[in-house]
Amino acid sequence: MYNNIGLATVRGSATSGHVQANRGYVRPSSQRYRTNKNVSREPSFHNNRNGRSFKNTVANADIQEHERKRRLESHLLELRERLEDEGRYTNEQIEEKVCVERKRQTRVWDEKERRKVEREKRLQSQQTEMLEQMESSKENGIAKKHPSGSTSKDEPSREREMKRARSSKK
Repeated sequence: MYNNIGLATVRGSATSGHVQANRGYVRPSSQRYRTNKNVSREPSFHNNRNGRSFKNTVANADIQEHERKRRLESHLLELRERLEDEGRYTNEQIEEKVCVERKRQTRVWDEKERRKVEREKRLQSQQTEMLEQMESSKENGIAKKHPSGSTSKDEPSREREMKRARSSKK
């Protein structure tokens, strides 16, 4: 017996007692890793810190879109069954209510997508504007010595002035 696996003794078992590894076992840690790959990430054109590129995030977006549609259809099926069980509505009325709910949900999704696109455009324009400002400042020879909002006198020049004042007092 090795690590409490196998037979305590091979006597009477008609085997050699050799224990083989279970190659079909999937460890829970690797399963978590595989499911975490499909977690949403902001698409970027460069590799993110996990080393996943833009191509992977597009595939994940497709997977998430499919999952979202599947959840919607599941919700609509439950709604249909609930309305049928109540028995107050005809099949045409039930179908109409399901269609109205589907349209309502797709409008909500479209609105969220529109907001997301607008936010991404706004961010892109801000980044472009910032890059243009940096390039123009380099072309004009303006070096950014001071952080935004600071005075023109930085700490080393203040220290020099204080030394001059001390030496002039002596």
